[in-house]
Amino acid sequence: MPAKLITEMPLLIVPPLLFLTIMGNMTTLTWQTSATSESDCSRFFMLYLAILLVVVATNAWAFLLSGLAPTTEIAILITPGSIMPMALLSGFFINQQDMPWVFRWFTYVDYLNYSWQALATAGFMGRHFDVPPGLGLSTGDDILQTRLNLPDMTGSTVGNYWANIGILIGFTIVFRILATIIVARRLGK
Repeated sequence: MPAKLITEMPLLIVPPLLFLTIMGNMTTLTWQTSATSESDCSRFFMLYLAILLVVVATNAWAFLLSGLAPTTEIAILITPGSIMPMALLSGFFINQQDMPWVFRWFTYVDYLNYSWQALATAGFMGRHFDVPPGLGLSTGDDILQTRLNLPDMTGSTVGNYWANIGILIGFTIVFRILATIIVARRLGK
């Protein structure tokens, strides 16, 4: 298990870094806008941390499901198939508060929900947009509060980001521990 994780680590770290470096600069998502025009890389690193945790948590989730599957064919079928419902109910397509109450409970056990919240917070926090006066939504904080309507866990935008990062780390650790236990039991038989 540790050897597999160490071997896969470059594949988990480098592609998100390349993706964010290229796409973040093309879309100005990673650019820090400040009144003092100082170069600040905090938005880039916050986005990278969130993307990295999504990749690592998804890897751990896939490893867990693959350990539970009785055959390789079933593992190949259920692992990607399990991601689609989680993506649909993560809050990306419809706000968590706008979901029917029957589905809303699922967002609390869906690690993609917390990754979406961390990514949205890191991407919009502190941004200013050039829009005509009176149209509203001229800042990223306005978008986070009104359009995205993300749950407020700590009372501050930065606190919400770090709370979501902590929850993602918790999911990753739980998935890894469960996968290790399942694979060890399976190999012990």
